[in-house]
Amino acid sequence: MNLSHTNDQQRVKGIIAGSLFLYTLCLFLPGAYSVDSWNQWREVTTKHFDDWYGTGMASTWRLLWIVTGSYASLYVTQMVLYWSFITLLLWRVPLRSFAYWITLGAALFFCFIPQYIMRDSLTVLEWAIAALLLLYAGSNEAHRRKLTILALLLLAHGVWVRINAIVAFWPLAYVVILLLGKRLALWKRLLLTVAVSVVLLVAVQFITYRIQKAERLYPDYKLKLLDLAGISRLSGENYFPAEINHYPAFHLDTLYARYTPASIDDIYWPEDHRPIFPYPNDSLNQAVSKSWAAAIRHHPVYYLENRLTGFLYYLRIKKRYAMVDYWNVAPFFIFPDNPLGLKHENTKLKTRITAAYGHFYRTPIFDPWLWLLLNGVGLGLFIRRYRRRPEKNYWLVHVCIQLSGVLFLLSQVLIYQHDRDFRYSYWNVIVAFLAVPGLFGGFGAGQKRQGAGVSPAP
Repeated sequence: MNLSHTNDQQRVKGIIAGSLFLYTLCLFLPGAYSVDSWNQWREVTTKHFDDWYGTGMASTWRLLWIVTGSYASLYVTQMVLYWSFITLLLWRVPLRSFAYWITLGAALFFCFIPQYIMRDSLTVLEWAIAALLLLYAGSNEAHRRKLTILALLLLAHGVWVRINAIVAFWPLAYVVILLLGKRLALWKRLLLTVAVSVVLLVAVQFITYRIQKAERLYPDYKLKLLDLAGISRLSGENYFPAEINHYPAFHLDTLYARYTPASIDDIYWPEDHRPIFPYPNDSLNQAVSKSWAAAIRHHPVYYLENRLTGFLYYLRIKKRYAMVDYWNVAPFFIFPDNPLGLKHENTKLKTRITAAYGHFYRTPIFDPWLWLLLNGVGLGLFIRRYRRRPEKNYWLVHVCIQLSGVLFLLSQVLIYQHDRDFRYSYWNVIVAFLAVPGLFGGFGAGQKRQGAGVSPAP
């Protein structure tokens, strides 16, 4: 391809991406905010942190707020990350190709990801940039180390923001170790991957509790209640500790009547604001943890049965709501009871966009099982290319990115279960996007022809 023609194409791509960035930035301004968003905003302004959401997002938001003086700074940052990701993703995909335009259209559709001020959004957008950097590093020997280190920093920050994404971090951490130490034996790379993960987890705990003095709210407490309820119901034995059984509002029959393995949120935070469980303190959390461990030890099969059933709801293979009652998108949503007194101002355009998203509720596009399937297919395709093509590092990075998406969804069997909110599948959407340069033209082949000097994986 003529060099001047190539430069013209890249210029056009830059203009298109810049225009879409400015359009969507203004359209969705000031971003969408849920009650969780505002709870973290209170941490930003008071500098009083707790561990319910972790401290990663609130700390980042606070820094941006100090620098800019605007609460919308995190929204702007997420939109910048998103459109930078899309621009880099499509930079070497031919402008005239169908893949370029369909991907750009999909990017416009999924713009509800960066406009939602949630830690899920921040983590996956940082990881999206990090994954692209790893793809570039896997095919560019000259800048391999710098790109890889920058990717590691973004990945680590993403884990700080949402620590239960650690399982999805493992394949990406392996790529980092591979690119930084290509001559290492496989067992050494795996060992270092585990070591990096452990060090990162310890560092997050140290920052959270030692440096930031975060208040303990025991976020895993309600998940243990989910397991205790499920195991007790299936086994016919009450495994709740005395502290729960003696709580005045707690009645086992009422719990069983309302219980679903899909989530315990509706019971833990009931609509009538009359909880049947006591909220935790240190001694209560310890008692529940002890009973939880005993219940799993005595009935591991019931534990897995309860969790796997819940996972079918999580994937939406089984459904407990009409599709319109799931929380799939939140464009223009501003939780009304917010500390800034912001009001939602509707327009004809906003109404049409919201209605347009509603039409897709009739499709499986918001079902996590679809994204697990797409990531699984991508994993298979890139394993095949890794085996059959040169530039092994480049294709191995693709394999690990797709594996990260698969592991992220599968890990929800044991880490977290809540079936109603699509934001827990944002990473899987991004992973599907990341398959585009490998399938339709990307960072690998052109780099080698230009003398990048890619070394095969040992």
